[in-house]
Amino acid sequence: MRKRSLSAQIFNYFLIVIVLSVASLGVVSYLQSSRALDRQVEQYMEQMIEGAAYQTDIYLQTYELLSNSFSSNSDVRAFFEIGANDSYEYYYYSEQIKRFALSSVQSIVTLYKQLNAIYIVGQQGRSVIYDNQNFLIQDTSMVSDKYNQLTSETPSNGKIVLLDMSLRPEDQRDGRDHGP
Repeated sequence: MRKRSLSAQIFNYFLIVIVLSVASLGVVSYLQSSRALDRQVEQYMEQMIEGAAYQTDIYLQTYELLSNSFSSNSDVRAFFEIGANDSYEYYYYSEQIKRFALSSVQSIVTLYKQLNAIYIVGQQGRSVIYDNQNFLIQDTSMVSDKYNQLTSETPSNGKIVLLDMSLRPEDQRDGRDHGP
């Protein structure tokens, strides 16, 4: 074995000390920065989730207020009381509901474009649908089936529930063909 010179040994020792110092500094810096980034990402995710939950609450409150304005309307309540075969009262109250919707809901529909339709479905099998400022009269045989489905899926305590269904076959998203 050949003996190394003192300067080569010192160089090797300094190299080892410097490399170990830089490597340990790099590992420690990496670990600390990754922890800090993880905390920051977690905070941002919490803020995004809180923001999304807040916006969802605002949307649902808007729909609840809209629903309450319809359910407290005297013409809507009278519409629920008409007989199944009373065409005159059906026409009269559906026209009254139409006027009410045009005067009170029009501003909400322009603000909230995601509002597609408002269904007013009576137990007697009659319905009025506010469909983006157009009123449609539904086939009564279909409405009574959907009404029974609605009452079975909604809670009896009066709380609002979101349902992924429609009274109109063309709006249903169950994959079936609803064409003519």
